Amino acid sequence: MNSPEYLVGVSCITYNHARFLPDTLDGFVRQKTGFPFIVVIGNDHSPDGTEKILNDYQQRYPHLFRVLNHPENLGPMGNSMRVAENMPGVKYLAVCEGDDCWSDPLKLRKQVDFMESHPECNVCFHRAKVHYEGQDKPDEVTPSEAEIKEYFTGNLAGAECLADHNMIVTASVMYRTFCSGKELYRNYPPDIMPGDWYNHLLFLRNGKVGFIPDVMAVYRKHDGGIFAGLDRDRHAFYRRWGIPHCRFFEEAVKLLPPGSPEQKKMRTRFRKFVWEILSSGIAGRDTEMLERFFERYPAAVLNALTGQGGDDPAILALARNIYLFHRNSGSGLESAGKLLIRLALKVQEYGWKGVFQKTLWRIRSFRK
Repeated sequence: MNSPEYLVGVSCITYNHARFLPDTLDGFVRQKTGFPFIVVIGNDHSPDGTEKILNDYQQRYPHLFRVLNHPENLGPMGNSMRVAENMPGVKYLAVCEGDDCWSDPLKLRKQVDFMESHPECNVCFHRAKVHYEGQDKPDEVTPSEAEIKEYFTGNLAGAECLADHNMIVTASVMYRTFCSGKELYRNYPPDIMPGDWYNHLLFLRNGKVGFIPDVMAVYRKHDGGIFAGLDRDRHAFYRRWGIPHCRFFEEAVKLLPPGSPEQKKMRTRFRKFVWEILSSGIAGRDTEMLERFFERYPAAVLNALTGQGGDDPAILALARNIYLFHRNSGSGLESAGKLLIRLALKVQEYGWKGVFQKTLWRIRSFRK
């Protein structure tokens, strides 16, 4: 990796993006860099004609594209890992998925120049246009001016800009590499989402985040996107992607300095997310989902319940009494949490006041 054949590598994963892919690939072709770069594309067994489009571009630009047509579907994480394994040694790594695109032919050149002149930066990103595909909604630009002013001094920031939410659009990011793709994924946590937010923190390490104010990419929000489900059916989204999200928070906390304000922010965000899942499960009376989350993340669930609840004193009292019961009785975290879940699911029958009274009754009966 000391003298790489390519200065920049571009990671691109795609699945069923045939209608968007020509824009994505043309955005790569149009780049004016002055240095060699390569695009490694993982096609996750798409049935929509993606393979034909990719093979055509690879034949036309063999020096630029390395296409991997997987014989079976690997999922987003497996696809990303396969692309990383086939990425040659590069100094910088850019990312753009098959439904997004680059709108500025100087994007890579600008980011490389920035990284070269700011050796303290391990992550660099720029603004992007958010386009709502097929929706009667105007385009937006992200991140906002307010976000930049809050976290950045000039054009530099530390981990604080990534501790509370992910402001970096995937198609806008460039990383300074510190190992090969194979090494990167050797100890990569499985079952994690969102992977891009985790990667920002992983590559950041003890460095800085650099920001370029130019709008140089388009981020498409469409029905086929994973996060589209969050708007359509939040409960279904939590059932499918809740645990991978919790896994992200669990691992992201480890990447931040112990006891730092950034780590505390991430823990708070984790607690809020778990509370959202629990609220959804209780409202939908989804016992299976609630028990699955508690079995996987018992401490996070209890932490969310004792630290959340809004202004409703009955909810807070219920959670705190369960917590006190667990702490004082020594009966075990799992039994206390499952008791809470069973009682919480009866809210519609008894109301929070009734649930609270039943909780106290159960606690008293256990202590006799």
